[in-house]
Amino acid sequence: MPVDTEGGRYHVQWDDSAPMTPLGQLVFFAQFLHAGGRWEDFCREAPFGFTSPNAPSNEDVLGSMLLSILCGHTRYAHVNALRFDTVTPPMLGMRKVVSEDSARRNLKKLDQIGARRWQGKHLRATWERLLRHPWMLDIDTTVKTVFGSQEGAQVGYNPHKPGRPSHAYHTYWIARLRLCLDVEVRPGNQSSACHGMPGLWELIDSLPAESRPHAIRGDCNYGSEGVMAECEARSIPYLFKLRQTPKVKTLINALEHVGGWIDCGQGFEGIEGELQLNGWSRKRRVIVARRRIKPEEGETEKNTLPLLSRCGELPMEVISYEYIVLASTLPYKAPALVALTGSAAMPKTPLTNSKTSGVGPGSPHKTSTAAKSPPDSSPKSTTGGASTPALSTARGTARQ
Repeated sequence: MPVDTEGGRYHVQWDDSAPMTPLGQLVFFAQFLHAGGRWEDFCREAPFGFTSPNAPSNEDVLGSMLLSILCGHTRYAHVNALRFDTVTPPMLGMRKVVSEDSARRNLKKLDQIGARRWQGKHLRATWERLLRHPWMLDIDTTVKTVFGSQEGAQVGYNPHKPGRPSHAYHTYWIARLRLCLDVEVRPGNQSSACHGMPGLWELIDSLPAESRPHAIRGDCNYGSEGVMAECEARSIPYLFKLRQTPKVKTLINALEHVGGWIDCGQGFEGIEGELQLNGWSRKRRVIVARRRIKPEEGETEKNTLPLLSRCGELPMEVISYEYIVLASTLPYKAPALVALTGSAAMPKTPLTNSKTSGVGPGSPHKTSTAAKSPPDSSPKSTTGGASTPALSTARGTARQ
């Protein structure tokens, strides 16, 4: 199979008996970069400013970092493992793989503002044309634990390793495509949504009206007055989860007594209401969805009343629900909005490590229960209680 790359034409032959290598598919990725012309432009406009005749080329420095990342390396020292590779570098138009010291020194030469402008321009070129079609924007915050001494590492909210320094990645995605628009890398003590929103509004305001998102979607980290008011000022619909604070729990208990739940699919039942929390400028439409929690094995017998059973009475079945509460200005009914927050609609972010989604200070972990009688007994009664977040999914490449 002939494949054209920056280094010329390669012929690929499959061998089913040979072991798989990390860079076995690199030739096809190199063909993709060559066909689109993105790699050539990215390297040509790199602001390294080399002047010495002995300096490495832009392709050598950037290509060495790219190959190291594709191999799963996490340290500059790992670049040395590729130094004697003579097959893969020519695919990217490279003459050699630079050393770890050369890669580190050359990256330090980059001006922060100039490098940000250079990277942003070429990142934008990869997704700008896609925005001509209706699309939804997912926003997410990921906490990445940092080991060793790294710039900007601060101790903040870190559920995975409390007390360990971290970075907070505020990420903007095209929903369901897993295509990253941009990332704001902040110190670990700046994981709240307010630290990542300025970059998001700057990105949205730079887009023409026809390319702006059809809606913005986020977890409970973004269900605040500041974020929703900015969306409303720009006439952009939104769909955010809300933390289950005392007033939200009061609304859930009130709706439980009102009734009128409708089937929303995926085991959820939904109902609409209005809510104005402290700090909100006005009432907003909210959707409460509940899903029954299936008891574990042996738990059913534990919840029954043995004395009633011995007397021949039918014991009451205790039903537990998990809840999600959504705030939205989308012109859809409850079933459609609940479907948009399901695990299939909101995929996990490609960024790994701990996330701030649905977990954190102020997130309750109790469940509300309802006592349900058997069909031949008296009607069911509902008891109030606390509630739990039903889903903690969200989504979320770093601007460095």
